[in-house]
Parts: sequence; structure tokens; C-alpha cells
Amino acid sequence: MLMPQSRETLRFGEFELDIAAYELRRHGRVVRMERRPMDLLLLLLERGGELVPRTLIVERLWGRDVFIEVETSLNTAVSKVRHALRDAANSPRYVETVPGRGYRFIAPVEVVTTPVETVRVVPGQLSPPADATMATAATRRPRTGLWRPSGRRFAGALAGVAVLAAVLWALRTAPATAVPPVAPLSVVPLTTLTGFERGVTFSPDGRQFAFTWSGENQDNWDIYVQLVGAGEMRQLTSGPARDLAPRWSPDGRTLAYVRLEPGVRTERLRVISVLGGRDRELTDLAVLPHPTWSPDGRFVGIGRQPDVTSGVGGGIDLIPVHGGEPQAATRADGAALHWMPAFSPSGERLAYAACGDPVQRSQCHVEVVNLDASYAAAGPPRRLTPSAIATVWGLTWTRDGGSVIYGVVQRGFSYLWRARLNGSAPERLEIAGANALFPATTPSADWLAFTRQSNDQDVYRVEAGGAAIPVATSSVFDGVAQFSPDGRRIAFCSNRAGGATEVWVAQADGSRPEQLTHGPGLWQCAPSWSPDGGSIAFESLGDDRRWRIWTVGVDAGTPRPVGEGPGDRNMPSWSHDGAWIYFSWSDGQSRDIWRVRRGKGAAERITTQGSGMAAAETPDGRWLIYQAGTALHPHDPTDAPLLALTLEGGEPREIVSCVRGTAFAVGPGAIYYIPCPEGSPRSSDVPVYVKEIDGGTERFVATLQEYQNHMPSGFAVSPDGRAILYNRHVSSGEDLMLIENFR
Repeated sequence: MLMPQSRETLRFGEFELDIAAYELRRHGRVVRMERRPMDLLLLLLERGGELVPRTLIVERLWGRDVFIEVETSLNTAVSKVRHALRDAANSPRYVETVPGRGYRFIAPVEVVTTPVETVRVVPGQLSPPADATMATAATRRPRTGLWRPSGRRFAGALAGVAVLAAVLWALRTAPATAVPPVAPLSVVPLTTLTGFERGVTFSPDGRQFAFTWSGENQDNWDIYVQLVGAGEMRQLTSGPARDLAPRWSPDGRTLAYVRLEPGVRTERLRVISVLGGRDRELTDLAVLPHPTWSPDGRFVGIGRQPDVTSGVGGGIDLIPVHGGEPQAATRADGAALHWMPAFSPSGERLAYAACGDPVQRSQCHVEVVNLDASYAAAGPPRRLTPSAIATVWGLTWTRDGGSVIYGVVQRGFSYLWRARLNGSAPERLEIAGANALFPATTPSADWLAFTRQSNDQDVYRVEAGGAAIPVATSSVFDGVAQFSPDGRRIAFCSNRAGGATEVWVAQADGSRPEQLTHGPGLWQCAPSWSPDGGSIAFESLGDDRRWRIWTVGVDAGTPRPVGEGPGDRNMPSWSHDGAWIYFSWSDGQSRDIWRVRRGKGAAERITTQGSGMAAAETPDGRWLIYQAGTALHPHDPTDAPLLALTLEGGEPREIVSCVRGTAFAVGPGAIYYIPCPEGSPRSSDVPVYVKEIDGGTERFVATLQEYQNHMPSGFAVSPDGRAILYNRHVSSGEDLMLIENFR
């Protein structure tokens, strides 16, 4: 009997799985997958929406009588499926983990049936003969590097056919779900190596990307190339020099990058074939990182180092790739700096960062200049940013040439921003989250790649003579913890929920954590408990880049601002009776300690000779303890003497000659502190001492291991003086991320 043979394709998101070809494709391009990850994907599709137990997966993929190390083999297969689908375990779009039980395919699936030929089918069969199906699959497998069924593996091949048939039967009986016409934005990892990866650049066809990696030991920066969606990478450069900021040429054959030799203070521009081999220097000019290629591949644009001593600014130079003299694309006035150039896709414009401070590379604007046919400036530059930016790290054009994407580092925070050429106000790209820098696009796909920085700190608790115990932990930042007045709870800062750093509360052992704040700003931290334990004061960085003090009820509620005025207000603390809130206030010229009555009233100035960031009243209300100095920036870890001032008037007196950052806490009749380090470098294992306020000798209490000198310091003492909370460094690094469907 003759029946039409149809070709079945399963579509989900931007992917399609060709059953007959045993092939996964994304936007029409083959995604390479090994046999077992592919069979696992088919099994999950077969039971789409249902829990697939781990035991069933092991039986179907490896068989009952084959021994495997389950955790390693199964977890590896799941990771490879997620990698192929650009999925993330913590925010899955396709494969969801059911902890301790198994996995579930959660995306809608559409079945597309296409008749291709007729075959003879024995009456009563629901599908073509297994050997015919396997022959079709086997003839396609060499294209994707897959296995051929032979010998003992033939039984596994027949099991694979059964999986295919079951997938088709299950999906035919379910209503088809249309693929959304506009795919949503999603963020997936490009790399997850140990250490630091940055400076991503795509090949013109979008199939490969190059980047800089610090290496396993984080001691040597070199250039690497990797296929998009594949795990293996190839090292292009080696040696003790720091090779940074690769950029792919328009013809796909060459990478331009900058090299910083050991003991040398200036970078040099070099090029190397993407196939490897010897590299060469393009110019002897002292340059800055982040080159750009002209669309015709004849020039590499690069920022030139300014000569600060002679007052000669650093503009953008175009370096001929095949020899010749550099030509100036922009000229910086005085000692200004132009760097991070980027040609628009058409080559008609050049974007760059124009910075007023060439030493710190700060006080920057994003500017765009029109170019003529020879890439010379055709008119004055146009400024896209309404106000100066502290530092610009990375700059690229969108695929359509209508916007510039750039990274901003300001007051310890880094975000991606978008400035459109239509004159609208720049907007922050919230999808990229915090700690995003060095954006990159490709003309061949709707992608925006970037570097995501990570700094994993946790809160640890230690008592005299005891070992440090983790209290608040996650894979991101947790720190700046403070005990409640009764010592039964803690408040701390964390960005474990993603996005902004917020204030959380938990039991003293870290259990039952709950997010307390949800804004109002970009960063909520430095929590301080009121004496009655009912409210928490905290500092918040607003959209206008100003710091303010707020209070919120511990049982939730609407945050309320504490006072108003220009400048930055930081590091709140309560008076012993809860009537006042102290804070440090900087007007940009000086910083002092102020206080304001709880609820309302004008702020009162307490110190007049300058102060550090933090102040705390003693439990008996007799003294105000604060640091000397003039720390203008809210997160500068300034070492300074510790002073005591009576609230009845008089001159302050020194208690401790030097305290590290803001690492001090006021206990019953005594001050706990971390002294300034002697010599250099600063050790990560630090001692803690205690000293009575009214005098006496200092006494050693404990050693804090891997102490993170964060600002605020994240150093607190329990009300009974027996336990210390502190920030502990766990790991730091940078990974490459990819925003899909970005336009």
C-alpha cells in the first residue's frame, strides 16, 4: 500500500527541529548537537509540559543495564541542551528544572508537516519502517558530525526512532500554538569561563566571535575565537603581554587589537589573521584600547594618547591597513581625549567618547560626526548626551545605524545606554541589568552582546575563637549587614533578585530572607535599624545620580524621604532614643555629619571641620563617633582617624589613630574596628580590635578572612558584643552575555 511520506518539523521560539534530518536549526542555521543531548531534547519534546523524571531520562538515553555516573552524565547532557537553546537554568524559556525530580519542556511547540515523497507501508503500521527512517537520518548525520548506528548502538538507534514516533503522536493530538510574530528580548550567556572575559566582537556572518580572556589563573590576557553556540575555543595570541579589545575586519579575515607589553605604559595597535600565525604592528603611535574598522576595510580607527604635559589632545586617527600615513578623523582641543570610536554600518558617521579629563578618561560625552567619502569629518560633531558622563566603557552602533549603544561607569555602577540619532533623550537598557559594559553588535543578526561583571560577596558571622559561618549567601552581591536592636534579625543589601541592589531582612542565622525595599532608586543599601526595631533607614541612589536617605517600616510599607537638599546624603544611623537620624552630607566641596529629627524638621550640622562617611551615637547617647577626613565620593574607601565628639559641645578627641574605610561599630561602652594596614599591599585577612571609649588599651578580638573592603564597609557587631558580621569576598569575574532579538 502506498502512503505519502511527510516531513515533520517542530518549531519553538526561534528554533526548529527537523525530525527526519535529526537536525536542530536556529534562524535556518544548523546548531551542532551531540547524540545524547539531541535525544534528551526529543524526549523532553515528546512529553512537552510534563515532568520527565531523571530515572526515565537515564533509562531512555543510556539503557537499564549500562552503568553511568548519573550526576555528571545527566547534568552534562542537560547543560548541552541548554547551551544549544541559549537557555538559562535560573530563568528558563525552554527547559525547566524541577529540583530533585527531573525536567520539563515549557515552551509552546508547533508541528509543521510537509509532504515530500510516497513510500510503501505495511497495513497496520502507524509509521514507515524503522530501517527506512533510520536510513534517512543516517544519511544526514555526517553533515552535523553525529554518530552512525552500528553494532551495539543499533538498539539505541531503534529506541531513538520510537522517541521520534512518540513525539509526533503526542504533538499531533495537541492543538498547535503559533509562534509569536515578534520574539521577545532574552539574555543568554555567551561564555562562562573562570576569570574575566571582555571585548566581544562578531565575525561579519555572525557565526563566530572573538574576545579577550584573562586565562584560568587570571594572570595573562589573550585573544580567543569561538563559534557561536559551540563550546570549544581557539587561542590566537600568547605571551606575557596584555592583548585587548579585538575587532573583526569587514572581510572576516583579520582581527585588530591593542597590546600592552609588560613594563610599558602605552598600548600599540596590531592585527592578526583569524586563522592565527604571526601578528604585526600597524603604527608606532601610542594608542588607546578599542579600535574600529572602516566598512571598506582600508582603515582602522583608534584613539590616540594625548600629551598632557604639552596640552596636545588625543583625537581619533585612521591607520591605513596596507601602509601609509595616519589621517586625523577628529581633533581634540587642548588636553581633551577622544576614544572608543565606532563607524556606523554605512560608514557615513563616526561615534566616539569625548572626555574632558584625559588622565581619568572621565567627564565624557558621546559625540557623532558626519564623514565624507574619504572618512574625513564633514562638519562639527553632534553631542548625543545631554550631560557629562563619568566614564564611557564601550561603544557600538545598532544594526540599522539609528542608535549608539554605550557603557557607562559612574559612582561604582555600570549600565548600558542607548542614544538615538532622532534627538530623543538617552535611555538605559534595563534588559542588560547592572554591571553591563562593552557592548557589541553584528550586521548579520539582531544581537547585542556585552560584558557582565560579577562580584560575589557574602555575609559571614564570626565570634571570638570561632570559625566564620556564612549567613547571607548567593551567587551575587550580599553584604553590609546590620543586627537588629535585639540581635534576632539582620538587614543586609543584595541584588539576588536581579536588577537593583535592595535591602533585605532575615533571621540572625540568615534564614527566611525577605526583600524589604523595591526602590525608589538604582541602589538601596547601608541599612540602619531604629532602636525600637520597627523601621530601617537606608541610602538610595536616584535616577538623577544623587544619594538620598529614606526610611521604611520593617513590616513593609512606602519608603519616606528624610530631608531634602542638594548634594549627596549617605550612611544613615539612629540616635540612641530614635529621635534623630544622622547622615553624612556632601555638597561637592566638603563632607560633614548632619542630623535631622525623625519625621520632619531642618537638618542640623554636627561637624564643621570635615568628616568621613559614617557616624554612630553610643548607646548611652553621650558620644558621637565618626571618622575625620574629607571623603567626597560616597564609595571611596578612605582610611582615617576615629574621633569622639560630645553632643553637649566641645572639641572632638581621637580614639583610634587610623581605621580602615568605615570598618567600625559602636558597642556597649566600646568601639570595635579594623585598623589601617601597615605597609602594602592591603591584606584580605584582617584583625579586629576593641577599645573602650573612655580610654584603656586595645584588645584583639578576631581575624576576618577574605574581608572585602566595600563601601559601606559591611562591618557590624551584635548588641551583646559577641558576634561580628562582615563582607567576605567569594569570587569576581566577567562573562560575555547576549541579548537576542535586539533592535
